[in-house]
Amino acid sequence: ATDGVNGRELWQYNGVANPSLFFDFNEITNDGNPAFLKVSNGILYFSATDGATGVEPWKYDGISNPTMVADLELGSGSSNPRYFFEFDSRLWFNGTITGFGQELVSYNGLVEVYDVNPGAIGSDPRYFTLYANEIYFRATEVTTGREIWKTDGTQPTLVADVNSGTSSSSSDWNLSTKKSMVVLGNNLIFGADNGIVGEELFKFNSTAGLTDNSVLSYINLHPNPTLNHVTINSNNSIDKVEIYATSGELIQTEFTTDFSVALISSGMYLVKVYTSQGINTLRLIKE
Repeated sequence: ATDGVNGRELWQYNGVANPSLFFDFNEITNDGNPAFLKVSNGILYFSATDGATGVEPWKYDGISNPTMVADLELGSGSSNPRYFFEFDSRLWFNGTITGFGQELVSYNGLVEVYDVNPGAIGSDPRYFTLYANEIYFRATEVTTGREIWKTDGTQPTLVADVNSGTSSSSSDWNLSTKKSMVVLGNNLIFGADNGIVGEELFKFNSTAGLTDNSVLSYINLHPNPTLNHVTINSNNSIDKVEIYATSGELIQTEFTTDFSVALISSGMYLVKVYTSQGINTLRLIKE
């Protein structure tokens, strides 16, 4: 936060007193820009700059003043670290290192860069998730596109090329939560597009891997937009389809998955699909 005097710095709030400036990192250019705050094993990790070293990893133990973990890009250069986590007694993060680009970096006194996408164009690893005693994450490699990788503390390996070839199962580079991964029971659950079903929910098991049954549930309609007909695909049985105007008026009812919409007017419609697992509502654009 910034108070208009000290620049963008680290503030504190205890739930009682007013928020107050906690630490002024950068008295040279006024902005310390602390970001990507993450508490791990009682230590607060974050990125910041003191105006002399660029944006680098910092830490705070709750007692002493915050200190820089390491000046990874010497001088005014910045490693721009983000998405911190601790694993295998090391600090890990997404960092930009000269000659490697934006890659997976670990630090325990020594810096180690894992070059998932060889060369100066990095893999941009994100969405780090602990599963089966390994770290899973999304990253981009030139021959496989953006897919899911893992590391046990050594060189990362590809988990599965969900959308085979150079196409990506996760083409979106933003920070939306739909790209995150969660552990449920013995499975890793994530959203992906295998190039067939569209972006749907998948599961991965560390023993069984990614199988034909890995798509938990999907339903889509195509073409969309459309001029004349619609086909609906789902891995659940479809009982009935209803097309509604945005006003709520029922326009058309079908009991098949391939039907004509040639007689309805151009515009946007809501399509209710009744399946064995419930009701799904999709948007349809009629040209």
